[in-house]
Amino acid sequence: MSYSNRIWIYGPVGLLLLVAILYSVFWRVQADMLAARLDSANGGEILPGIVFSFAEKSVGGFPFRLDAVLEGVTFTDRRPDGETSWRTERMAFHKLTYRNDLYVLEVAGLQSLELPGEAGQPSRVTHITPALARASAILQDGRLTRFDLDFQNVEAKDARAAPEENRTFRAGRLQFHLLGRDNDTIDLAFKVENATIGEGYKPKLAGTLVLADLRGQVLQGASFELLERGGGSLADALEHWRKNGGMLALG
Repeated sequence: MSYSNRIWIYGPVGLLLLVAILYSVFWRVQADMLAARLDSANGGEILPGIVFSFAEKSVGGFPFRLDAVLEGVTFTDRRPDGETSWRTERMAFHKLTYRNDLYVLEVAGLQSLELPGEAGQPSRVTHITPALARASAILQDGRLTRFDLDFQNVEAKDARAAPEENRTFRAGRLQFHLLGRDNDTIDLAFKVENATIGEGYKPKLAGTLVLADLRGQVLQGASFELLERGGGSLADALEHWRKNGGMLALG
């Protein structure tokens, strides 16, 4: 076999191996950067007043994804009247290596929501157990333009109530959607399907809610731009929105 023939046979193979090695290095750099960002954020504020922490992490997903699995995750909102905390046993974060604007979050295991109690009373704790909990977010130029949250077969109960008090809530599906528009508005949608409210919560309506579908539009949405870029708090954004004549149109 002549030298020129060997080049045509082994050249493409060598080029393919070189591309694979370079891509592997690229993926490893991206994974290490993600791990470093998570370590840097652990225990600190990710938004003004919102503290994020986790106990353990692992990063994988090679070759086409970046997957970060976190254990013992807590988000805490610290305010003068007390702390509000949301905890989950496990959270998974997914991102395609070739698409930088789409992020997917999944949570699994027992979740808890802790709210400040009345003056002199202990905090209120609700345990939440969904069969499926998933969220996705789309960023454009560092700004959150779309957010979708989907819970399926979710059950919530007051952790400190006796079983006979029946302070429970169940739903076949619960969804929340947010979409930022170019005309300074934000579309909102909230939907609950096949819900049952326990008698312990003394529902004003019947304890069974077959369907609730609420849709609206936030006017003067520019007031939330700093929050959408991760640089402000929800309370400050709402106050700025109120002072600028913000309105919510329900449809």
